[in-house]
Amino acid sequence: MGVAYYGTYPTWLEIARTEYCRERGVDYREIEREGTGLVVAEVWVRYRRPVQYDDEIIISVWVSETGRRTMTFCYEIHKDGELCSEAYTKHVFVDMMSKRPVAAAPDLVNRLTSNPEAD
Repeated sequence: MGVAYYGTYPTWLEIARTEYCRERGVDYREIEREGTGLVVAEVWVRYRRPVQYDDEIIISVWVSETGRRTMTFCYEIHKDGELCSEAYTKHVFVDMMSKRPVAAAPDLVNRLTSNPEAD
């Protein structure tokens, strides 16, 4: 059909979120080495306009909500200046050994919610 497969969107969100974290000096591997995981608990996507195969897209990412043990990332996918999709992923901080929820490290939350251009 030439339209991007709906199952590709979570992968795009993960790539965008990883870049967002990297821009703020947060490396997922480092978080995990320190014993904490950031597990996806929920994914939501609203498809507004189709993205075709080989279209160039821009994905905006921001943290919309933080809780003691959770963090929600929001996304907008644009093509040619038009909003194509909105999405969010809700994550739970877990202990890598027990896989049980843990409180997020305040320093990590601060880095992920900061605006690196304002620093």
